[in-house]
Amino acid sequence: MRCVPVYIVVDVGGAAGQQIVDFVGPVIDSLFRRISADPMLDERLSLAVWEFADEVSVLTPLVHLTDVAKIPRPRAGGESGYSTMFRRLKEHIDADVTRLRDQGLPVVRPCVLLFTTGKPCDTDWRTEHRLLVGEQNPFIRFYWCSVHPGREPMSSSRWRVRVSHFCGEVLNQRN
Repeated sequence: MRCVPVYIVVDVGGAAGQQIVDFVGPVIDSLFRRISADPMLDERLSLAVWEFADEVSVLTPLVHLTDVAKIPRPRAGGESGYSTMFRRLKEHIDADVTRLRDQGLPVVRPCVLLFTTGKPCDTDWRTEHRLLVGEQNPFIRFYWCSVHPGREPMSSSRWRVRVSHFCGEVLNQRN
């Protein structure tokens, strides 16, 4: 069975940090429930949950959901610094893919779900982003999940549809 590493990365910085945290909690719950309810998804996916602002924190390292005792909850605070997050994410993905392959698992393109307002405090983040997902590294599937302060967030039923769609895409991935 092919393994798909999935990284849920939550921007907890800036003025909208708490709004993102409040929004993402139910989305993470929905994703965890959907994966746990499907034995094929549970077997195929490994998940990591990160939060970032001034610093990057790994709330859950890359594991199968059956190995997670408690669903992680991001906490708001700090400023949104993308550069360090993209750099650390690339380092972790490279190391995780190597580890999984060393265990004999065929690894399909890792997926990153980034929940953010899209307003970084650092200006040099694009270079790190290109190193992560640019032409040099087309291996990673990257999903920007924008949360806009002041706007009504997407309904939970629409997010459940998106989560199911994402899980279906992951299951059907060939490379």
